[in-house]
Amino acid sequence: MPRLTVNPDSSAAWEIELKPGSNSLGRSAENDFSIEHPSVSSAHCVVTVTDVGVRIKDLGSINGTFVDDTLMEEAALSPGQIIRLGDVVLRFESSATNPPPLAPPIPRPMAASGFCRNHPKSPARFACSKCQRAFCELCVSARTVNGLPAKFCRLCGVECVPLRVGTIQDSLTEETFMSQLRGAFAYPFKGNGPILLVGGVIFLFALGFAQHAAGYAGPYGFVAGMAVGIFLVGYVFSYAKSIITSTANGDSKPPDWPDCTDWSQDIVSPFGQCVALIALSFGPAIVLNWWHPWNETFAYAMQLTAIGLGALLAPMGMLALAMFDSIGALNPVALVWSILRVPFYYLIVAAVFELVFGIFFITANIIASLPVPILSGAVADFLGLYFIVVGMRILGLLYWTKKEEFGWFKH
Repeated sequence: MPRLTVNPDSSAAWEIELKPGSNSLGRSAENDFSIEHPSVSSAHCVVTVTDVGVRIKDLGSINGTFVDDTLMEEAALSPGQIIRLGDVVLRFESSATNPPPLAPPIPRPMAASGFCRNHPKSPARFACSKCQRAFCELCVSARTVNGLPAKFCRLCGVECVPLRVGTIQDSLTEETFMSQLRGAFAYPFKGNGPILLVGGVIFLFALGFAQHAAGYAGPYGFVAGMAVGIFLVGYVFSYAKSIITSTANGDSKPPDWPDCTDWSQDIVSPFGQCVALIALSFGPAIVLNWWHPWNETFAYAMQLTAIGLGALLAPMGMLALAMFDSIGALNPVALVWSILRVPFYYLIVAAVFELVFGIFFITANIIASLPVPILSGAVADFLGLYFIVVGMRILGLLYWTKKEEFGWFKH
């Protein structure tokens, strides 16, 4: 009698005796066999037992049906094969020998349960059936096969399977950079943008208040304040990168605030990248402010020059950090070379980028002088977050419209 062993070779193992005909499996109690696990869909799959063999068919589940680690829409089962429904493992067992499949297994478009291997903040759009890795639009090679476009894994050279993303954003249209730029200032209010902005302001204001309060708690308060400051900078910087990568992937609405499940990956790493970006862009100007062997006038001119060059380099550095998610992307030679590939548009981006943040700093100083501290602080946080979102959107649009010129992920 064919059967499925759930959680095989473990103390939690139990068996499903398959009856002739259809056997539906899923989380819902309405199935023939209920598997109560959050990764299993309500109606996940059906196993059909006939005289000629046993076949399994996915029913459009969110996390997919895998047979021997291969995502399948439908497949014939042989004794000993391992099946995975979401995160639940089963083993098919039968005393009878299963005949060859009537048809080759049918791979199904995978459901996106994760993010891109190279861009952890970007939803995966494609998956490689060989290396089992998921990638966004930027990280696959585009080729034409029999006159039709196809996507291939750059690591294995195997054609990728498209993912079905349940919460996929509306896609950007193929418009020019200048036409897209005009909509950047309305971008923070698209989709769930207003809710994200208000929630972000409340969150950032609370963190700022906690950091301020920690300053009155002595030495331990100073350490706590530093920890809160690192968290604040790292988290906001992580969100800024996700705006760039989601825009670079063609999304037209702001991404959700990122999860914070790994302190090192989600906070410390982005904080270190932010510090590295500041050091690269404005480190020389800071050094010249502390030490200069020339007369005051010449030193002042050199410092202004260093600030100008840093302000010109910073946007490209931010874009590279978001796309490659590595401090190694801050190679000055590579950044300058990337600027030279799109000089006209990059100068526009740099000018708008600096103008946006210049407006913010001027506005923030005016608001700070208002006699209502809490209100003025909340308004300043709102404007700061708004301009961060706009600035990152502009950088993402530059890559989205000029990715062929950049050529960053062609190899």
